[in-house]
Amino acid sequence: HFIRLMIVGIAIAVLAGCLCVSVFVSCSRQQRINGSVRVGVLSLLDNRQNVIKASDGAELISFQSLNEMLLGLKAGKVDFITLPASVSFYITGKHPELAEDAVHAKKYSVRFSFGVPVTDTPLMTRLNSAVYSLKQDGTVEKLYNRFVSDSAETQPIPETLPVIPDADTVRIVVTGDLPPLDYVSEDGIPAGFNTAFLSELSKRAKLNIKLVQSDAASRAAMLASGRADAVFWVRQIISYDTNRNVIIIHDEKTDGIVLTDYYLEDKIIPVKKR
Repeated sequence: HFIRLMIVGIAIAVLAGCLCVSVFVSCSRQQRINGSVRVGVLSLLDNRQNVIKASDGAELISFQSLNEMLLGLKAGKVDFITLPASVSFYITGKHPELAEDAVHAKKYSVRFSFGVPVTDTPLMTRLNSAVYSLKQDGTVEKLYNRFVSDSAETQPIPETLPVIPDADTVRIVVTGDLPPLDYVSEDGIPAGFNTAFLSELSKRAKLNIKLVQSDAASRAAMLASGRADAVFWVRQIISYDTNRNVIIIHDEKTDGIVLTDYYLEDKIIPVKKR
């Protein structure tokens, strides 16, 4: 009888240690005794129908801002959060109590693009042409290395946007919610990868760029109301097969907004408490 009790106890302990599968997690199909795995996501990255379709018992908890999500993780409201690798790299460098959770990561990537009003075909064309040029000549990769790979321990630096005489001005929304990509300092100055990228894009597209600050949840409303001409947007979540062919997991569709070609692709990495 005593041995049977020991076996039952061990079985319960093993079951309690198992995690559920989510789109970003490689685990068993068993749920924890105290409930499903709680995965924190940012609302601007929350492709909810894709996550739920590929999950197995994971509870998706959406947060309106990165700071809110970090507080939720530290307070134990979620088991881990999912972020682009550049942001995970930056966050874990600034918060030593957090760590990248590579064990639970799946091989998914997120692609970033611009969102513009569906009626603004000329701007769409100019942005696509500039994005293509910046990707082809390696400028995007160089900027990523400068502002992400080589700068985890430093604050993102501001970049001066060029002024082009007689050129059209385009208002682009920044939120500061994906550092060091989309970053706004405590004194309200945009900096980091996106501002450096916009500086180069300004020259290629022959456009003056004015940065407009907003929270992430208001980006679409900014476009619809005419208070902005373009916003940063998540275009796709993708994976690759064994031959490196792209598998599109999710392709974003938005009412009234058309998305440019992607300018940056970044892996998705979970972050957990140590």
